[in-house]
This record gives sequence, C-alpha cells and structure tokens, in this order.
Amino acid sequence: MLVIGRIALMSGELGQLNGLPVSVIIRTTLADLESRAGIGVTGGGTKVPIADVIKMAAHAHHHLAVFDGATGQALALYRAKRVASAAQRIMLIARDGGCTKPCCTVGAYGCQAHHATRDWRHGGNTNVDDMTLACGGDNRAVDDHGWTTTINTRGECEWHPPTALDHGQARINYHHRPEALLRPPDGQPPPEPTPLKPQQLNDNNVKPRVHDPTQTPGGPEPPDNQAA
Repeated sequence: MLVIGRIALMSGELGQLNGLPVSVIIRTTLADLESRAGIGVTGGGTKVPIADVIKMAAHAHHHLAVFDGATGQALALYRAKRVASAAQRIMLIARDGGCTKPCCTVGAYGCQAHHATRDWRHGGNTNVDDMTLACGGDNRAVDDHGWTTTINTRGECEWHPPTALDHGQARINYHHRPEALLRPPDGQPPPEPTPLKPQQLNDNNVKPRVHDPTQTPGGPEPPDNQAA
C-alpha cells in the first residue's frame, strides 16, 4: 500500500490544488532537522514528528525556503504574470502557513495567493514579497468589502478593516506561526539573561549554612507538654 501511494503521488496525474500538484507539503526548520527533535507542520495544519518528517522526506522533492536574516522577508521570487508560480506558492506556505487574516484558521492548502501590497489590476506585481496567503472568502473581502492589506518590514501581512469596522482589532494573524510571537519588538535586541547574584561559597562550592540557635536537627522544638 505504501508503494502504491508513493507511485500515485509521483505520477503527476492527480491534478492540482491552487496551482500546486496534489502533494503533502511540510514546513520545518534546519535546527529541528539537525537535532531530530520537534515537529513539522503540513499545509493543512497537521503536526508531524520530525522522525516521520525525515522518513517522508526520503521520497520527496526538497525545497529550501530562504529568508532575510534581518527582516525575515522571503528572498526575491518575481513573476511577470498575474498567477503566482509553484515556487512562489511554496515560499508563501513556508512563510505564512495559512490565511493571514486575523482570526482565520484556514490552512495553506485552502488558501490562494493574494496580492497584498497592490492588486494586479491596479498595477501590482506578482512578487513573493508583495503577496500573502488568503482563503477565498478573505481574498474577496479585500475587493468587495473594503478591507486593505499591507506588508510590514518583517514580511508580515497586516489586514486593515474598513473605517466603520476599525475598533482596534489585531492586524496580524499568528495562529499558523505562534513562534513569531517570541521575537523581540522592532529595534530591540533579544533580552540578555539575568546575571546570577554572587553568593559566598566554601572550598567545595557549596553555600554555607548559617547556624540558627533556635533550630535543632529535624526542625524546631515542639511546644511544652505536646508531642512532636
């Protein structure tokens, strides 16, 4: 059954989904692969142990998504057509993981490539750093319901609601990539570890105890005429 499944996936005759051949796409990091720990996440949001990711990768086509170390933006992948290329879609899946509209939980498999900076019909470019992932309903909301999108300096898509709906809600969706919440704010270096307070140590590197004359081995003395 495993061989039959692999042959079917490699045949290239299973059709396409949003511009990509039917396949399993798993996002992971080089650090997790090298340590053989952690998880990978599929385009549908399924968590896969790294051991299983490595087994599946033995029969897979490998794609290395490279991001700018300073800003986190995807490196240049340009296209002179309106529709995103397969390589651009894979990069968007690696960067965004799913629909980027706040509160949307649709995974990458159910998303389309959305021109986030400027729509194609308004002179926008099909460049990977100008696009994002959006499910069908949210993608149409930009054109039909007054929503707008922008790409910030970290390569994240920010969603701006119409004026009547703007009540200070979130602009960025971290549902598909919660690890991004651990990054320090812009312009601030990572916090340094708190130094340990110096302690007096003896020759055996053990903190000496201070003798308390009111204490005896086993704890304080019991009250008069009472058992301990």
